[in-house]
Amino acid sequence: MTASHGDKRVKPTAENLADLANVHHLPAGDVGEMPEADGPETGDLWPDRWSGAILSGSSVLDLPPVRWIVPQWLPENAVTAIYGLPGSGKSFYALTMALELASGGTWAGHTLTEPLRVLYVAAERPYDLRDRVEAWKLHTGREIPETFGMLPPVPDGPNLLDDARVSGLCQVIREHGYRVVILDTFARLTVGIEENSSRDTGPVLERLERIREATDGGAVTFVHHSGKDTSKGMRGSSAILGAVSLTVAVDGSEGQLRARVDKSNSGADPLPEHYKISPLVLPAEDGETDARDGAVLIPWTGGGPSEELSALILELIRDAFGGEASRSQVAEGLETEHGRKMSGAGVGKVLTALGKTGRLEKIGSGPGTRWKVTEDPTTLLG
Repeated sequence: MTASHGDKRVKPTAENLADLANVHHLPAGDVGEMPEADGPETGDLWPDRWSGAILSGSSVLDLPPVRWIVPQWLPENAVTAIYGLPGSGKSFYALTMALELASGGTWAGHTLTEPLRVLYVAAERPYDLRDRVEAWKLHTGREIPETFGMLPPVPDGPNLLDDARVSGLCQVIREHGYRVVILDTFARLTVGIEENSSRDTGPVLERLERIREATDGGAVTFVHHSGKDTSKGMRGSSAILGAVSLTVAVDGSEGQLRARVDKSNSGADPLPEHYKISPLVLPAEDGETDARDGAVLIPWTGGGPSEELSALILELIRDAFGGEASRSQVAEGLETEHGRKMSGAGVGKVLTALGKTGRLEKIGSGPGTRWKVTEDPTTLLG
């Protein structure tokens, strides 16, 4: 009997069993001691080992619960993916998220409790990313946080096909205390792999778990491409989708971008978030006279909520709350009645938009604000 560790097949020991337990997100202290085996290796030692690790009844709740860096969008202790077609804005989205996490800002309608140390492994187009960082600085008026690190392409840089380089990256992550690592892109960091082969992708996915372990309970996110048939999600073997805890699909055109969670191992998927790619002029560099074109990604309600969402909220207010409700009641009702998680800020934007169309009437102001239905919401589905 052997245990998988990296690309090698090795004898089971207490150390590599601990590694395997980490892969499955178990606390290291739950691994226990590996019994000594006398004579030829047999499977006899495993039943005792496993029986001693079984959690029975309420002791199952001793396992740690799911925790979130950004509720419903970025779980702790997980590998996740952001994907989309070329030019969809997936890297723009990933970079902006990284900057907000590192600055302790706001992401997906949630204000972060503290800045996190974030490493962005930019395996391609570092100059585009550099200008986007500058644009973010100008737009937000905030300094680029020291907790944000970018690793541009370097000779013999990180490569998910190389055990030694992955070990080196893990060492860097531990030394600097990075809690979130973003790998952009999966394809660039796995050049030569057959993405549709589970035999090729399996070792890569295991190395992603090793990187996750190096974040000490943080998160690893890789940027990936959609397949030719976008309805089938990420490109490559189904093993890739099976190995991640959450995926965010990004699509965009004409200066607009939509991000939606289309796989989550924990809870209901949140409603999509919308952004606008807003042009921004960057100052001329030293010795130059011409300003440079830039852009920044900002939250945006677009042309207003979809008719489907509008009708759902109006029907909820009418049927569940007698025609009048507060923002918090609507948010709670969306989740409990329809399994759709939406931030309070997001709900507020939709209610305001419906108020501007005359389909809701705003009553009061401040924390006591309520919203009253002014027409039959079923007409919206026409």
